[in-house]
Amino acid sequence: MNAKVLTPSQFNLFDKQFFVSRITCFLFIGLLLMYLIETSGIGATVVCLSLISLFLVQFIFQFQLLNGLLGGIMFLLGVYFSLAVWSEFTDFEVVTRAARQLLIMGWGGCLLVIGLAVLLIRSALLQE
Repeated sequence: MNAKVLTPSQFNLFDKQFFVSRITCFLFIGLLLMYLIETSGIGATVVCLSLISLFLVQFIFQFQLLNGLLGGIMFLLGVYFSLAVWSEFTDFEVVTRAARQLLIMGWGGCLLVIGLAVLLIRSALLQE
């Protein structure tokens, strides 16, 4: 893994080369913290805390391989959750306002995660 280890004097939060990756990591940390607040299972808590720690490491050190790996994981999670939203939607016998709201909000969140994951993967491919 080629990484530019940054000392505190070299760390620049607004470095153009890592800006997209840092913003994406920050947004994923926020999404995972929101999910962590709502969940009570130990398995989900361990997974969330592990992903948050990986995103924090990525936010600081900017490993190219980790950027691609985290982007791929989040892309697969986004696809998985979009299928879960569709499965929940098909459980409704009649398409009601609640069913449409589930579909719109659920797929909106999934598209946000997929879009951020694509940005991470793109950032990993374009890093020097």
